[in-house]
This record gives sequence, structure tokens and C-alpha cells, in this order.
Amino acid sequence: MKRNLSKGKLRHILILLAALFMLAGATLTACEAEPDTTNQKTIYVGPNLVDCVGVAPQQCLLIKENPDDLWSLFYDQIEGFDFEEGYEYELIVEVQVIDEPPQDGSMLRTSLVEIVTKTEVIQPSTDQPVGREGLPTLTWEAIKNALYPNKWSSKSAAQLVDGEYRQKDSVDSAEGLYIGLAPYRFYGDLDGDSLEDALVVLVAEPGDSAPFYNLVAVLNKGGTPYPMAPMPLGERISIRSVAIPDGEIVVDIDVFAPDDPACCPSQSKRLIFKMEDEVFELFEETDLPSAQVSGNLDVTPQRIVSKPGAKSATFQRQIAFNEIDSYVLRALAGQMMDVKVDSPHDNVLLSIKGEEDGAVLASINTELTNWSGEIPTTQDYTIRAVSVGSDTEYDLGITIKGAGGRTRMIPPEPYLIPAVDGTLAVLSGPGTGYEVIGRLDSGEAIHITGRNLGVTPETRWWRVCCFRGQEGWVRDDYGEVVGSTDDLPVPETSLDSTPEPIVPVSPPSASSDKIIYLTFDDGPSSPRWTPQILEELERYNARAAFFVLGEDAGSNPELIQNMVESGHTVAIHTSSYFTLAGESRARFFEEVMSASETLGTTGEGCLRPPVGALDSFTRAQAAELGFAVVLWDIDAQDWHLDDANEIANQVLEQVYPGAYILMQGGGGDRTATVTALAVLLQELSAQGYQFAPLCREQ
Repeated sequence: MKRNLSKGKLRHILILLAALFMLAGATLTACEAEPDTTNQKTIYVGPNLVDCVGVAPQQCLLIKENPDDLWSLFYDQIEGFDFEEGYEYELIVEVQVIDEPPQDGSMLRTSLVEIVTKTEVIQPSTDQPVGREGLPTLTWEAIKNALYPNKWSSKSAAQLVDGEYRQKDSVDSAEGLYIGLAPYRFYGDLDGDSLEDALVVLVAEPGDSAPFYNLVAVLNKGGTPYPMAPMPLGERISIRSVAIPDGEIVVDIDVFAPDDPACCPSQSKRLIFKMEDEVFELFEETDLPSAQVSGNLDVTPQRIVSKPGAKSATFQRQIAFNEIDSYVLRALAGQMMDVKVDSPHDNVLLSIKGEEDGAVLASINTELTNWSGEIPTTQDYTIRAVSVGSDTEYDLGITIKGAGGRTRMIPPEPYLIPAVDGTLAVLSGPGTGYEVIGRLDSGEAIHITGRNLGVTPETRWWRVCCFRGQEGWVRDDYGEVVGSTDDLPVPETSLDSTPEPIVPVSPPSASSDKIIYLTFDDGPSSPRWTPQILEELERYNARAAFFVLGEDAGSNPELIQNMVESGHTVAIHTSSYFTLAGESRARFFEEVMSASETLGTTGEGCLRPPVGALDSFTRAQAAELGFAVVLWDIDAQDWHLDDANEIANQVLEQVYPGAYILMQGGGGDRTATVTALAVLLQELSAQGYQFAPLCREQ
């Protein structure tokens, strides 16, 4: 009889058949087993039910087959077993195949044979830690799959599975609850027992409310995580640093003052926690100077130049919390690359991305510390060491083997093969005065698209394609040419000398003389204010960057199109203004990619996180998706000032060439903003400033 299987049913089949096959394999090696035990096995059942989704939303048991394994979800029922919350069980169960399973039901039946043990487990509460003795070390995997106190719903405990817990199917449901661990982890002896405990950040989203951040001390009870009651840090915060000196826990955060609007936190605080008799409490709270924000976060990566053959490089570095160290190297298709980052607690993670095609070899979301594999494409690869814990040392090792390149990817003729020891520089123009845009390895071929004639080998240059979509130039005497070059185009240059370099046209950098960058957040919120802002900008031939909310952009497509046609940058300020720092991969993608889809081709590759809340994990995720993160240097304070002259003075008193200026394009009455903008444009233009857009060619 033919059956059509639903996705839910197929899921049950795959999970339970795997268990049955394991049993069957064990049976083949146990020839003397009694017939009535051939389908029996031992399983362990956790102390609470977890919300899950099979065919429909339901509650699942937590099971494992070995005491040292992590808990996994069990979507079926165990016949004859009456589960009682608060107890862990060791069971012997029997698994049988059902000849005629019900529609959307399992093809396997699991039934209770014997309860071997039933052990009471201390359940979490707001003042009671949880956990049991177990593994000898406190691992991040165990922390992500522990039982945490839950003060946000009627259930006293939340069993995290891979760092997440969902009560109901939808995070956005008014009745829903999402709890997840931020990627941060900090280690130190909190309770004086000479074992390293952990500090983690638990992010709770009850219903549709903003994320609420909590600090959780996780004690090390013989290697088993023992989470204590969450200590509230606040909504939409940004963690600046965490330290554990002499048994104290010192946390520096940026928070909102009582009169701050949603856009802008203006206070910084230091919170000192102490642990006494396994009671985790806030001991002291003091104010700190406000954090200094930098608009341009771009850091030139360290280029790794290696020689042909077996290639390796090792780096020993010190990295601070929330920092990223970047390295770039050129690898050839077909080469084998091995990258490994070692840190004391695996709290320095790895990200590897191709700079030309955007291919991600190692994503920050998988929390890898090593990657090995074959290079798929000849290009520059950026390797990022991403800190998600306390200030620490780390070792980065990179090994490349094999020739690759030419044997795997021979371009169309004519092409050039470098004939140098090491790497051959590719320049932006035909002369030594141009900037280096990339490098060719010995033996790597590249397509020739043009030529620059000269009377000596030193004055003959080949135009080649391509590095990051850009054509470059290499010297004739540094390589071997294959194929005919007679019909190649020849630029109008001198035939008897090296041409004078011409500075390539590129967007002005943050250090350009008399260039500043106007940026507007939170628009376009109404057809009233945005047109006035655009009108003032046009009057002075000024260009700006608008960081828009996806929800508002979708409601005002004409304004978005007007911005683009006027030469301004339209970039992302998320979809619904959720803080990104400390958020899960799912929330990050929901907020950033939904906004990107709304903007479509009109959007540029820039991202400004709401309230400027930024961490290394967010930056690495953005980089993997092709977004440059942009903050600001000068805040015009127009989110709370209603006097246009005061707003203008906030900028005029601090302005300098290359500054990124923050103003508000939405979120309320922008009368003062428009008036202040007119004053700024007039005064700064008189001082010789020009106003350039970000993230796009002018």
C-alpha cells in the first residue's frame, strides 16, 4: 500500500529508525541475548518537559543514551511511563516497528520495560541554583544545554537546547517567550573552590517586548554547569567589558538615562557583583564616563605573504573583549588550507570569507575555532579572530599546502604566469607609484586584458583581470605571457618612459581633507520631514547617508527612491529597531536581512545597529553577509534638543575633517533638525567642507 508521508511524520521516522538501527546492530553482536530483550535499550530522561514542534506544537521529553551525553528532544511517547517533573530517570525501554502506523504518527513504538532509577533533581528558582555533578570540566556545549532559572513565565525552569529555549512556537506571539544565550562567556573562580566557573549573558524576549539582558553565574560543580538566579542588566544595553578580579565580578555597560528616547543611550555604569555562600548579588553600582564612539570601524587587515610550496604562519596575539583581529592572504583554487585559533577557553572564534565572491568558509555562527579544507576559488581570504570573552591571549596557526591555481583555473588567453620568487604585486595603474590592490602567487595565471607599451621591460605593463572586480596592472618582465597580445587595447601613454601615476578615483576616506559625512537615522518616518531634509541637502549639493528602518522604508518607497536618485546612500538600521548586540543568529538574520530584502537593489552595503549597540559577534556576522558597520563620531543631540542653534553648535564645536555626524531623520517632530541642518550646511560650506555619502561611489 502506498503512503504519502508528511514532513512531521518523516522527521519521526528518521529519528526513531536511527535508534532502532542502533539496537539492531547491537543485537547482531550479542548472539546469546534472550529473544525478549533484542529490542531493548537503556535511556536517561531529563527532569522537565520542553516546548517543541513536531506535527504541531507540543512538549517533548529530554533523553540521552549515555550519562555523559547532552540532552536531545524526544518527540514521541513512552508507553506505560508516567513522567513526573523534577526527577531524572534511568529507563529500560523496548522499541518495536508498527505495521500500520497512524497518519502523521511514528512507525516505532517505545514502551517502558523497567524504571531502573528515579532521582530527584533540584529545580531552579529565583534564589536557588541548579545542576548536578558530572563532567570534569565546564564546557561551552554543556553551558548551552543546561537547565536555567526562568522568572519570565509560570514554568520555573527553562531547559536550553543549543543555547535556546522557546515557550510556544512563535517568538513574536504575545504569549510567547524566547530565552537564549548571547555568545559571550567569561571564566574565573566565583565561589572560592579553585574551579573555574563561568559568567554568561541570558537574553529574554517575553512576547513582543524588547530583549532583556541578564547576567548569570554558572558554578562549576565537578564539571556540570550550575546556573544561578539571573541578575538583571536592563533592556537595549551594550556590554563594554567584564572582569573577575579577586572574586568580584565587574561589569561595565552602556544604558539609557530616564529621559533618553529609544534612539540613544547616554549613560555608562559599572556594576560590581559578589558571590557569598553561593548567593550572587549586586554589591555596588557607579557611574562611568560615557563611551566614546567611532564612526569608521574599518581596520586594515594584516596581509600574510607566503612563499610557494608548504606554507605556514603562526601568530601570538593579545585580544580584548569585543575586538576583532583581521588577517588576509591569497590562496589558490585547489590548495589545502588549515586554520586554527587556540585560546584558554575557546572564547576566540574563527571567521573565514572570500573577498571577491563573498564565499564564507567558516562562519562565526557555527562558533568554530578551526577549519580545514580545499580552497574553492583563487582570491584573497580574510581570516578573523573574534573575541567573545575576557581579555585573553590566543595563537593563530595557518598552513597552506599544494600548488593549486594554474592547474585548476587556467584563464582565457592571453594570460600571464608570474616568474618571481614569492608573490607578484598587482597595482591599480601602470607604474610603480600606484597602490597595490592584490598579489599573484608564483605559478598562478591571470587573464591579460590590455597593455601599456614601453621601450624597456621595466616600462611595459599588462592590464590584468581581476581582483575584487577591479582590473590591475603587472610588469612585463615579472612574468611569462601565454597567447597573442597583438590585438589588445593600448592606453594613450608615453612610449619611452614610465607614465606618471594617476590617482585612482575612489570615495573619499575618513581622513580626507575637508570631507565630512552627514548621516540620518530612523527614517523615513513621514512624507513631511524627509523631503525637507532632502531639499536642504540639495541646496548645497550635499550628499548624506540615510540609515532607514525596514518597516518605515516599506511604507515609503517613493521617499527611498528619491534618496537614491539624489545621490544619497540608503543603508540599513534593522527592520524593527531591535538591539543586535548579544542577539541570536536567528534574530540577527530576521532584523538585518528582512530590512535588506525590503530595500532590495536600492540599499547599500552598510549597517548601523540600533542605539550603536555593537559587539564583535555582530560585526563578524555583518562582515560575512557583506555589510560594513558604521557608527558615528559626533552626535548632534537632536533626539532630545528642541533648539536648532543648540543642535548646530553640538556639531560646529566638535567638527573635524573625516567626521561622521549623527542626526535624526525620523522618530518624531524634526522641525529643529531641519532648521539646524540648514545652519550647518551654510556654516560648514563657508568653512570649505564638502559632504560625501558613505558606502557608495559619488
